[in-house]
Amino acid sequence: MTITKYDIKCPKCNSKNRFKVNDELDDIKIDDVINRSIFHLSCKKCNQDIYVEYPFKISNERFIIHYTPMKKEEIQDDYREYMRICDTFDDLKEKLMIYNDNLNDIIVEFIKDFLLNQMDNELKSNSTELRYNGIEGENILFSIIDQDKIIGCNKVFYDNLMKKMKFKKNKKCVLIDKNTYHKYYKMRLF
Repeated sequence: MTITKYDIKCPKCNSKNRFKVNDELDDIKIDDVINRSIFHLSCKKCNQDIYVEYPFKISNERFIIHYTPMKKEEIQDDYREYMRICDTFDDLKEKLMIYNDNLNDIIVEFIKDFLLNQMDNELKSNSTELRYNGIEGENILFSIIDQDKIIGCNKVFYDNLMKKMKFKKNKKCVLIDKNTYHKYYKMRLF
């Protein structure tokens, strides 16, 4: 773990502010990442809110996620059950929420794709993306991006997929999203 200090110039008053960057976080910091407080700095002179995004990794014994803003790359790291890379904050937040709820992100991407294909044409014409929104009772919920609507599926659907899918083990941290998830699973026929 490395903590680096940077001088950040306030965009409002141009004063210098010291910002500490920790390149490795424990999973106890998940809420700080999701609510973006780890990126927040308040100018010491004018109290302007400043957000500084930077690369880091967050992990526990089960998962490791590298956040590499704007870079799509694979990263070699110590083996975990889930080894991921995220290049946007929205992807990072979604992955952390999925892992907090003990779900598999590959199955979640599969379900998002399935739900998008089942949506009526009116909803589809206004949005082509869903984001994981959590579990409520027996339902897994997804936000329809660019709309103030939520859709979902019963957790039984997820559980059945979990029984039928076999997942590829990765030795590198990889990007799992709507374009890549299909590379990392096989459906069992029995």
